[in-house]
Amino acid sequence: MMPKSVEKYQVSLRHVGPTTAVLGGLVAALLTAPSASATSSELQSSIDDVLAAQQQAAVAAGALPYVTAADRALLPNYVQNVAYSELQLLLAGRDSANPYLLRIADMLNAAGSEPRTRPLQINPDNVYGYTVLDPDGTYVITGRVGEGTDLNISLQAGLSTANSLPATVANLNINQLQVNADGTYTVTISATPHEGNWLPLTNGANSVIVRDSLSDWSATPGRVTIARTDVPSTPRVIPPALTPDETKSILDTIAASVQQDSGTGQQLVGQVFYLPANTTTPIRESPGAVTGLTAQASVWGNFELEPGQALILTVPTIQADYTGAELTDVFTQTLPWQSHQISLSNAQVIPDADGYTRYVISPTDPGVPNWLDSSGYGQGSIVLRWQNYPGALPTGTPTTQVVNVDDVRDYLPADTGVVTAAERAEQLALRSAEVGYMLSASKNSTWVTLNLAIDDLKSQMGTSSFNQVFGTQQVPSLVSRLGPVNIAAVLDQAMLILRDPLQSAAGLVKVLPATINEVALPTVLAVSRAVKVIGRAVDEATSAARSGEPLGVVKAVEHGISGLATVAVQAVSDPATSITAGLLNARDDISFGLTYAQRAAGTKPHANPSAPPSPGSARERVSAASTRQNVTAETGTGAQRRPGTAHGAPRRTPAKTSSGADR
Repeated sequence: MMPKSVEKYQVSLRHVGPTTAVLGGLVAALLTAPSASATSSELQSSIDDVLAAQQQAAVAAGALPYVTAADRALLPNYVQNVAYSELQLLLAGRDSANPYLLRIADMLNAAGSEPRTRPLQINPDNVYGYTVLDPDGTYVITGRVGEGTDLNISLQAGLSTANSLPATVANLNINQLQVNADGTYTVTISATPHEGNWLPLTNGANSVIVRDSLSDWSATPGRVTIARTDVPSTPRVIPPALTPDETKSILDTIAASVQQDSGTGQQLVGQVFYLPANTTTPIRESPGAVTGLTAQASVWGNFELEPGQALILTVPTIQADYTGAELTDVFTQTLPWQSHQISLSNAQVIPDADGYTRYVISPTDPGVPNWLDSSGYGQGSIVLRWQNYPGALPTGTPTTQVVNVDDVRDYLPADTGVVTAAERAEQLALRSAEVGYMLSASKNSTWVTLNLAIDDLKSQMGTSSFNQVFGTQQVPSLVSRLGPVNIAAVLDQAMLILRDPLQSAAGLVKVLPATINEVALPTVLAVSRAVKVIGRAVDEATSAARSGEPLGVVKAVEHGISGLATVAVQAVSDPATSITAGLLNARDDISFGLTYAQRAAGTKPHANPSAPPSPGSARERVSAASTRQNVTAETGTGAQRRPGTAHGAPRRTPAKTSSGADR
């Protein structure tokens, strides 16, 4: 049976145009599949309200003039992702005395799965951490600089479920951060000044976001936590159980804000689709007023391609600590970035000798470096970013050419390299492994906290209803992840261990923390789930005993036994949260560590052999700066700490070209 609020909304479609009505009917059908009932009629009403609001948001987005029929097929998933982003924000702000940093990509992402996409042009090269702040509070961020290329900690004003585009009002960059000799640092966030690293909690700031930028995806991200210090706090992994009233409040908030939140996303990217097809904006500093990082320059553009076409985007090569290019769909969602090459950083891209970098955007592989895979999307947005660039930005707008995919090489420099199908397959396999490690290495106890909160929501809403509202991730089965053993790869790694035990040990040490985490966190989750089950059973039995209801005591014991059985099954067989899955994740981390060691030892070529050397990591620059400061103190010279230098000149791969072709 269709929820009443959805039925009411469908009736209202009779008063709009036929195209919008058809779209609304399609979205309604996709969003109102049969669902499990919630634990109360009041909660079911709130679920219905969210579904109706999502349909309204989908119809509004689908009616935009640049949206095609193919784009509209993305709308059900898009509005679920908007709601899911709002849900995580509400969960993070639930206990203001005990904040935690949410990760993008989703902390609950299951290994072996494509990371769940997010709206608002999320950068695949960044490990993000964000949370809401009380403007009257005092917070301390504690971190350790990782192997990334850049690090920024920003305060933003105006973040809410209805506004996912807060303005950046303060920022600390790695080159401004005071870092200890061991790579650790602390940052105080408060309204009043503090010694050392300090961000002013003024000008309406109500959230913080940390961006750990990784040009090289094999780099280990840093660690960062946040604590509130002006009120009594007890950091805890197991949050208090969500009550039905809290769940209803969460759903009501999302229902009231999802349409406006979706609209802000279209404000961000929609402007680029009013540009002529296959063009971009000029290179310019990113405006902090639209949530972008203030310490960067950017270009926005769009692509609109027919099958068999490619877009060649030519951009001046800007020396910067970090550069990145990515593609999104028309609703600002990053394209599938683990399995497809939809983004390239300055550790992955190959600039040309003439001072320009040329990207090739196409749905099929053109067999050249710097390919951005449009992944079957006919149109979408383009985002280019530069962080920590010295000197003035070049003026002008990047140039674009639409050509046939088969003719791409005719429009590129004569020495453009060749990427064979086998090399591309190796690139993509390495990309997938690197993303898996990056997500594993940035996982922390928040994974347990969020899983427990999601358990409560699913218990009260019904799993099917939860999935209708917030979407789900396609998680591979444990059996499929076991798969056949790659004997050749195992032998390669065994030979490396025998040939170079020190290098192998270094690779294993690199991944050891992530490997331990992958087993420890599901174990903690299983124990936490069991503790919650036992606690509920004890409460039920105590209440029944006090009421003189012996059958109630028996029923409470039965509930407890049944709940513990469910926890045991989850701990063994759940493909996303089980200890078994954790062991498989740890296996993958170990394999990645040995592959990393092979590449470092030179026994396994890099999947992109023509790529330039990776830019120095933020940790290396901090260490070098510390050394320079020590020299300055001893010699009295006026040396200043400077941003790290950009990568060196690339090695080029000679290639045959079509004779006589115009370029």
